Amino acid sequence: MAKPKQQFMGFMGSKSFKITGSYQLINYDENLDLFLDSLGINGSEFGSAFRKTKVKIFVREPSKHNKKWSLIHKEEGNNDPTKSLSYVFEPGKSTTIETEDDSIEKVVCLNKDTHVIQCQTEVKRSGWNVESRIIFTSEGITAIYVNTQTGTTMTAKYSRVIDPWMSKKKKFLRAIRD
Repeated sequence: MAKPKQQFMGFMGSKSFKITGSYQLINYDENLDLFLDSLGINGSEFGSAFRKTKVKIFVREPSKHNKKWSLIHKEEGNNDPTKSLSYVFEPGKSTTIETEDDSIEKVVCLNKDTHVIQCQTEVKRSGWNVESRIIFTSEGITAIYVNTQTGTTMTAKYSRVIDPWMSKKKKFLRAIRD
């Protein structure tokens, strides 16, 4: 008797879910200011600006035809222009990313599990070394950041954003089926 194919197991149980989609920042934990301080950024001065910034992440997980992950990180500040940073990577391979402010990030990401990405980011210009653990659930993302030089951590929570057009399309298709 053939074994059934095992579906992707979600973080909080056996329900399967797709990671590909859009996510919006809900909040940073209480360690944001300390984390910024550990990077040499005045947390008491800039923490509130970080909290007010609208952040969205767009994720495309690997497929049969494309083995790379794609993450686009977009920030919209109150008076600042929109900032965007794209990460396209294969797990375990080093990727170099040039950012809008001319800094260079060396990123090595591992797909440790079907729902967890762990990245080591080195920004030579600022001397930062940050480890990120990005955990996907059916509800959203929990991202844990660690300044590897000081051990200071911070957590950011993101909720999955339902595309209104896709939601209407699904309802329409269900109505046709029924």
